[in-house]
This record gives sequence, C-alpha cells and structure tokens, in this order.
Amino acid sequence: MKKLSDFPSYTDAKAKFTEREIAGEEWMTEREAVAKKLHEARAAGETLIRDGENFINVKSVFDRLVELDQNISLNKQAVEAARAEVERIRGQASVEICREARPAFVAQIEIILKSLKQICDANARLEKLRDEMNVEGVETGSIPHCLFQGIGSFDDREKMGTAFVYKTWIEQNFPEVKI
Repeated sequence: MKKLSDFPSYTDAKAKFTEREIAGEEWMTEREAVAKKLHEARAAGETLIRDGENFINVKSVFDRLVELDQNISLNKQAVEAARAEVERIRGQASVEICREARPAFVAQIEIILKSLKQICDANARLEKLRDEMNVEGVETGSIPHCLFQGIGSFDDREKMGTAFVYKTWIEQNFPEVKI
C-alpha cells in the first residue's frame, strides 16, 4: 500500500513547509538577540553597540530589527501558504491511497458481515430452540442463556440492533460489499 512519502509532490511541499518554519525560527531567534542588544544600548544611552571587535550604530541595529520583523511577517504568510499546499496535496494523495486500499477494506468488511450474520442466525436458532422447549413446558433453567447480546437481527428492521444498523451503514458506504 502506498504511503504519503511515496508522492514526490507531498514530500516536496512538506520540505518547503519545514524550510519556511525553520527560517522563521531562525529569524525569531535573531530578532530576540537584536532586540535585547537594542534595548540594552538604549537603556544605557549608548549610540554604538559592540558587535565582536566592531561597533555598530544603534540606527543600524534598529534597521535590522525592522527588517527582521518584516521577514518574520512575510514568512508567517509563507508558512500558512505552505501549510495549505501540504494539506491540499495530502488530501489528493489520501484519496488515491484510499482508493487503492478500498478492496482490502471491502474484503475484511465482508468477513465481518458474514460472521455477524452467522452470529445473528445462531442467536435466532438458539431462541427458537428455547421457545420450542418452553412451549412444551420444559424448564430451560439448566441451559444457560448464551445469546450474543445487543446485536439484534441482521435483516429484520423490527428487531433492529447493532447488526442491522452496521449492515445498513455498510450497504450505504460500501455498496460493493457482497454478503
């Protein structure tokens, strides 16, 4: 069965999204450091800031802060666009994967429904046996009730239970299932 990673368009879109997120994190980290430097310089009334062995004027640091803010803002938009593209491609790929996997699901659902029908039929036969014995006046207390409870009838809407509801839901959503 295919996986999302088998779709180059998905892996490419996911890589672009991750790249945008990483860039945003790097800019945020740099912004915090620049803002801290700027705040400390202003608090000390300095007009120059030491940057390693060099000095930078406060205006240049402020300009870098503005540039980082702009980059971060634009990157947020790019991240959202990349996220939307990942989701769009994921949806398309998922439809294809599910279409290919559907026959395997149908096969297992058929097994479940056939088994459920057998249980319903066995329940009905056990009830009929007990009823026949009761009609004859036989005390059936020595035979434990061993019906599978709560499933109701497989085909009878009047005795609707879990089995009938499940079967009806399957018929609506998996019309290709054969019982």
